[in-house]
Amino acid sequence: MLHPLGREGWRKELFSITGKPQNGTAFSPRAATRHHGPAMRFVASPGNWDESLMLIPGGQSGQLGSSHYSDKFRYWYEGNPIIAPFSDSAQAATRKHTLILKP
Repeated sequence: MLHPLGREGWRKELFSITGKPQNGTAFSPRAATRHHGPAMRFVASPGNWDESLMLIPGGQSGQLGSSHYSDKFRYWYEGNPIIAPFSDSAQAATRKHTLILKP
């Protein structure tokens, strides 16, 4: 996945996540080309919202240098979805960090 600012040289190493080839075409379920790809995939389970699935091709953070910049890529690349909890109790059971923003 090449970042628009990191297509070559040192910027490629800094901004882009990997040089691994992607499966799919512009017209397939796993849509990906050299110039575009999905930002996120989400499969909701209305029967049990806590079993909904999510795939993020990069990471939780867009901040370069963050440990979460590319932490979800492996799941995306291998096709292993992440369980996306909805209820308060399910979120509390899986939460690893809390970010509190104050004005």
